[in-house]
Amino acid sequence: MNAEVILIAITSAIAAFAGVVKSLNGFNDKLQKKFDRLQNEIDRVEDNMLRDYVMKQDLIREMNSVNQKLDKIWEFLNAYLISQRTK
Repeated sequence: MNAEVILIAITSAIAAFAGVVKSLNGFNDKLQKKFDRLQNEIDRVEDNMLRDYVMKQDLIREMNSVNQKLDKIWEFLNAYLISQRTK
């Protein structure tokens, strides 16, 4: 082999290596973008879940309060109706 063939082989190997490195960098960039998008989506879902959970718990607490008030009204009306029957 003469020097020209060796030089062509080395240049080709360097170009191939550079191409592989560039391809891997592009793949890593795409992978990082997908990971970032997924992380943002997870954060959004977590925020929504926390907000929705708190709102649900607030609603349950308020409905329990309303039910207690309705029970008191019902007891008062029953007591009133019973007292009217006995008169």
